[in-house]
Amino acid sequence: KGDAEGHDFQILLGARRLFSEKRVGIVTVELSSTWNVDYTRVWQRLSPPTSAMEHIAEPNFASVVDLMEAWGYEGFLIGNLHSTPLLIPVSGENWHPRFDICREEFCFLNLLFASEDELP
Repeated sequence: KGDAEGHDFQILLGARRLFSEKRVGIVTVELSSTWNVDYTRVWQRLSPPTSAMEHIAEPNFASVVDLMEAWGYEGFLIGNLHSTPLLIPVSGENWHPRFDICREEFCFLNLLFASEDELP
């Protein structure tokens, strides 16, 4: 599990060899309003929320999903519904820009990435 206080993306990049060699089966990271300048400006109310069609600074939700997909990992948003844990797929055809709520408000999202070898 990664929780690098806003530097999770850099940790993933630093571990690129481990991921590309599939030496890590599952990893979780925390996406937050501190990941990039656009998220932070929305959080601090220095900028209005951005639409799903506007460019957003990297790293961002979409860029981490793309990075992990390139290494053969499927992404999931960790959530719950009425206290029932959920894994919501966010990779490939499941991706939608509306998942990126950091564009609109303060956020902390837990993401799980699983190697295709770990999936049923």
